[in-house]
Amino acid sequence: NYSSGQFAEALVTAKHLGLPQYVSYQPYYNLFGRDFEKDHVWLIKQFKVAVIPYSPLSGGFLSGKYRKGKPVPKSDRAGGLKGMMTDKNFAVIDTLEKMGRKRGKTILQMALGWLLSHDWMTAPIIGANSPEQLTNSLGAAGLKLTPEEKAELDKLTA
Repeated sequence: NYSSGQFAEALVTAKHLGLPQYVSYQPYYNLFGRDFEKDHVWLIKQFKVAVIPYSPLSGGFLSGKYRKGKPVPKSDRAGGLKGMMTDKNFAVIDTLEKMGRKRGKTILQMALGWLLSHDWMTAPIIGANSPEQLTNSLGAAGLKLTPEEKAELDKLTA
């Protein structure tokens, strides 16, 4: 992940010297990791760079398998996610679940739908570890949140 200054310099230098420019950018980006928005979005829009974020489900926390008051499922990532298990973050999970019920979508699909609702988003990198996880992720294909849904999630995670 380059700083916005480094990324801008690379884009401008490539253009100035007639060299190939970056055509895609792979930032850490999800509902809980939104630093990318601060300084990079204007660059990717101006230079028409594709955005393919990694960890779109915040290490699995946005999958819906971690719930307030429930035992933490056994997984390789669970220990690293303990710091995510806050009332504020569980409120986001609850909101995603509520929104998803209205649409017949899962928490995971709604979290991916939030990403896909950005007009500058190309495609999140999904890290499915099983056929079931892949099927769940693919259920978000083409999903766009309503402006009201997106605004509610933005307010909860800004």
